Amino acid sequence: MKKWVKPIIVFLLISGVIGGLTMVSGIVPIGASGGHWPITEWILSFSMERSIKTRSIMLESPDLNDPAMIQRGAGHYEIGCRHCHGTIDKTNFLGTKSTPEAPLLSEEIPHWKARELFKIVKHGVKFTGMPAWPSLEREDEIWDVVAFLLHFKKINDDDYHDIIGTKDIIDPFIKKCSICHGSDGNGRLDGAFPKLSGQNEVYLESSLHSYKKGERNSGTMELVAHSLEKESIRELARYFSKQPRTHTKSNAPLESIERGRKIAEEGIKPQHVAACISCHGSTNPHFPDLRGQPAGYLRTQLKLFMEEKRGGSAYKILMEKAVMKLSPSQIEDVSNYYESLVFKKKN
Repeated sequence: MKKWVKPIIVFLLISGVIGGLTMVSGIVPIGASGGHWPITEWILSFSMERSIKTRSIMLESPDLNDPAMIQRGAGHYEIGCRHCHGTIDKTNFLGTKSTPEAPLLSEEIPHWKARELFKIVKHGVKFTGMPAWPSLEREDEIWDVVAFLLHFKKINDDDYHDIIGTKDIIDPFIKKCSICHGSDGNGRLDGAFPKLSGQNEVYLESSLHSYKKGERNSGTMELVAHSLEKESIRELARYFSKQPRTHTKSNAPLESIERGRKIAEEGIKPQHVAACISCHGSTNPHFPDLRGQPAGYLRTQLKLFMEEKRGGSAYKILMEKAVMKLSPSQIEDVSNYYESLVFKKKN
């Protein structure tokens, strides 16, 4: 055995020297245009697949057939994914310019389970151009994307453009916002997105700045806000604050709405929960006006406050303390109540 020790050491030293000289010389090509050797591509692809499947085994996916989730996922996809992966028919498909190529998802998605897609979208993939989700705390947004990806193979390119709904919008800033919120700020599908229309200007402006600084969590909104200059943020806040808010009739049970009204107007003394209107009925411009907002959106925000993942303002601690004391049914009730209210712009 000893007679092999010296040759092995010599071999390792020579290999190390050759490897070091190769790196220092700079002769190794690193250009994305060069592609991978077939064996390198196979090793990386196989390793990625096994890693994703193993690490997602215990993950349970929610119901991904909700149209609102699909709509939100489409908005996320258009803003953060489409530029590499393209639309259904490869429109704006830039995936061939990278190594490895970004796959055309209409062909790739059928090979993955929902929980595996979640892992890919959330954490990205090393040694590729696939980044992790910008805000890892927002798993709800990631599941929205997965819901849309599973729907991806069921639609054509015209369907895709109808979902994002930006064909007739010229203004580039309004166009980016309209993908989710609509050109008038009233959202594009009932309950899928918050309504920006009529919201006070100060709140909208401070929210965009919070997204831009990464103080308020949202993988989609952080991407949008980072592309905006200070003046653009001010203009967008002013524009949407002046748009009339349309009312969407609530389908919630009247009993739930009434229970929510009592919480909002009176609070819950035994649980030491203050009345919602003490802040959201005040003239403080840093508190959003909740009237007519979709119940689903409100529930999501309250859950984020409960998990201390919302952020975004110096007042967040007030909401965190209040929501911690609410039960899931009480959150449901108060969300249904505010959705039922008709918004009227305050003078």
